Amino acid sequence: RHDSGAVDLLGKYLGNSDCDVVCTTAMALGRIGTVSAGKVLLNALKDAKGDNVVRICDGLLTCGANLLAEGKEGKAKNVYDGMLAQNIPTRIRAAALRGAVLCDKSDSMKLFTGMIHDNELCVFGMAMRVAIEMKGKNVAGVLVSEIGKVQADRVVPIVRILGMRGDKVAMPVLLEMTKKGDKTIRSEAIKAVAQIGDASAVPVLVELMKDADCEISEAAATAMAGLPGAGVDSAIVKMVESPEQSLR
Repeated sequence: RHDSGAVDLLGKYLGNSDCDVVCTTAMALGRIGTVSAGKVLLNALKDAKGDNVVRICDGLLTCGANLLAEGKEGKAKNVYDGMLAQNIPTRIRAAALRGAVLCDKSDSMKLFTGMIHDNELCVFGMAMRVAIEMKGKNVAGVLVSEIGKVQADRVVPIVRILGMRGDKVAMPVLLEMTKKGDKTIRSEAIKAVAQIGDASAVPVLVELMKDADCEISEAAATAMAGLPGAGVDSAIVKMVESPEQSLR
């Protein structure tokens, strides 16, 4: 019923010895989704033990999401900040960080950057989800600026996200990554370039089609075939007419 008048009554059950009661109560308060419901849940979180920490946090995440959906970003941010101030499980921290980034436009890119470099892989994974959810050049700018600083196993996921987002601001760094280095990264960068579909990729892809590594040359040919625009058509005509057998 989303009855805000029930908040105080429900709050009494968050300390119940029955875990199922705590779970049901926390989710009920989360669905009510008011500022007072968030405060009751945060107070209960301070004293929660064991599995009840997760149950109460799930209610808080629901409460924060409801506040955010109502346009109450500041109130939702208070919920997420309150969670992050406590010792909570990593997956919950990742979800709370996501919420905080979506709420706080003034500090979102700083939080987002921190998530990219977080020691926990699930926090990094949540950052990639955020990168898809948030539209805007700032997100692409952070991904481009940080891709050369992250752990090696995080480069490919960022490259893929840049391709999925389609931001042309990523083209220079992606094109450079197609030319040298780890083959897997080069291949993924070629795919991302094709997804973005900018004409600036044509001369680079033409050269890559001559690459001695057949996997790279084939990836470049596939990418070329998927690029739109008159510039691509002209390049294809030149390749057909080229005396170089490797380009025909």
